[in-house]
Amino acid sequence: MRMRLVSIAALSLALAGCGGSSDPEVQETGATPDLPELDQSLIPSMHIAPPGEWNGDLPTVPEGFTISIVADDLRIPRQMLMLPNGDLLIAEGSGGGAPALRPKDVLAGLIKARGRSSVEGGDRITLIRDADGDGVPELRTVLIDDLNAPYGMAFVDGISTWPIRTRSCASPIRRARPRSRRRARR
Repeated sequence: MRMRLVSIAALSLALAGCGGSSDPEVQETGATPDLPELDQSLIPSMHIAPPGEWNGDLPTVPEGFTISIVADDLRIPRQMLMLPNGDLLIAEGSGGGAPALRPKDVLAGLIKARGRSSVEGGDRITLIRDADGDGVPELRTVLIDDLNAPYGMAFVDGISTWPIRTRSCASPIRRARPRSRRRARR
């Protein structure tokens, strides 16, 4: 069942990264990737999808696979990280509110506002644990909160997880053990 949870997390991340096809001639990885030209236009070109709800729908999965909900009522999940022990960490936050320094930033902010949800960001990292591997989590808890718009996590040395937040990197969490509402240290 733990493999099912890993499959669900991987599928969710893969679906989130779906986009247009890339040019096979473009080297996107390695020491010298081909980078796109810098776009210094006054009006940024971006398409922001309007926020929506799943309304009980589930993504379509290939034959032989199943998908189920392991967490709902999340407050703007931005990234998931599966730890080697099977724990799932979810960074929840809505964005950092960086200051608009150029006219381009003001316009970008107006465009991005179209995709803003009415849900308040969680500013936290939630831990989901399926201790018996049956695909149904027995534990859901806030592992760390009071973060400034966490948008990522990195599992570093085999024992610690680094929450990445707007403008800084939080101190490492030394083993993903649930605690009672741990606060971020600055």
